[in-house]
Amino acid sequence: MKSKKIISMALAVAMFAGTLAMTGCTNKYVKESNSKKSLAVTIGAEKIYMDKLVPFIYLQEFITDVNNEQMKQMYAQYGMDPSQYDSWTTENDGKTGAETLRDNIMESYIRLYILNKEAAANKSESATIPEDKEKKLKENAENLIKAMSDKC
Repeated sequence: MKSKKIISMALAVAMFAGTLAMTGCTNKYVKESNSKKSLAVTIGAEKIYMDKLVPFIYLQEFITDVNNEQMKQMYAQYGMDPSQYDSWTTENDGKTGAETLRDNIMESYIRLYILNKEAAANKSESATIPEDKEKKLKENAENLIKAMSDKC
């Protein structure tokens, strides 16, 4: 039962990321030098290029920017200077927020890649999403993309 939930979650995230990729979203943290043709990671013998990672980067950028704004508001409420807080440059355990984010995106993508390959190799009913849930996932992804349309 737990593996069903994990596979369903992985498929949902993959569908969302795929939807973002199809919309052509870009963000301020993907430089031209890291264009679609740049090699991002090699998993086994398969080479993964930046175009596959951009949706994950974009999603994490959005979440981080929202959290950043919330922290700045909290700083202001307590009479602190909100410009002192920037989760992109703040260091924790010797890494900036941007470096930690990069590492987390790579780890998440590799996990999803492995889950996807396993689900494809072990086709069974446990690796499928019921049609009504798939429809709802697509609808939720489309609504989220509309909400973030200022960046696309």
